[in-house]
Amino acid sequence: MDRITSRLSGTIQLEAPERRALSECERGKLHCFEGATLKIADNVKSCFEDALSGKFDAAMLHACIAIDATSKLLYPKQGKVGKRFTQTIRDYYWLVEPTLGAGINFAETIFSNVKLPKNDAPDFADIVYEVFRCGHVHGDEVPENFRVVPTEIDRTSMYIFGKDTVRFPDLIVWSLISIAVFSRVNARQKVQPVGPYGLRIGDSEFHVEEWWGREDEVRPIANKHNQVKISNEYMQRMLNAPDDGTGMQYVVLQPEVPDHVLDSVEKKFGIHLPRSNT
Repeated sequence: MDRITSRLSGTIQLEAPERRALSECERGKLHCFEGATLKIADNVKSCFEDALSGKFDAAMLHACIAIDATSKLLYPKQGKVGKRFTQTIRDYYWLVEPTLGAGINFAETIFSNVKLPKNDAPDFADIVYEVFRCGHVHGDEVPENFRVVPTEIDRTSMYIFGKDTVRFPDLIVWSLISIAVFSRVNARQKVQPVGPYGLRIGDSEFHVEEWWGREDEVRPIANKHNQVKISNEYMQRMLNAPDDGTGMQYVVLQPEVPDHVLDSVEKKFGIHLPRSNT
């Protein structure tokens, strides 16, 4: 199995309280929780709580619903949910790329190794919509070949690519929820308390309750951590490379990883990683 390793230039770091349980959801509507329609801020809060409890399916549901509601504010005249949902994610690829890490150019990348029921050439936004948003809202389980990969205890995050397989690391949850937090149309959400949660891009930290809708201030910071990108040509070779049936692993290291952790990762994956003092 081939493995490619990259330092993650920007990620999101969160603080956690206890988790809240999910209620049922209805197609085409905001998620319902204990009989009341959740506001965007409520979904953001629940997303953080579920993700930090390792409940990534529930967290992805909340993230998708928050984006769904955000997209309706951004494109009020677009009646087709799928079009406004995917366009909203594409509008924020400048934020997705540095927070999801690994240098993937999502604006250009087509995941040619997978075919969705409604799309033979999906991009990242298509996958999020068809697999996660529609799957969760309709009560379907996420297929194993698309399931989120939990970050390991040594702080390595991993993409897994293979035939009919695209699995993103759990960083996808923080990346998607950042769209809802920073989007300018959600500035009014600042009146909604969500708890002591924070986002981080590189060495810049953003307390959620203070940063609703401030995308114009966030964008220069995100751009600073989004300078190096993998070409689409190379990405296609990686997505469609022959493998042993278990898929290619693309390893992402979060920033400021101590040397002893780097040592353990090198031993685990049989690779050499540069040190900050070399």
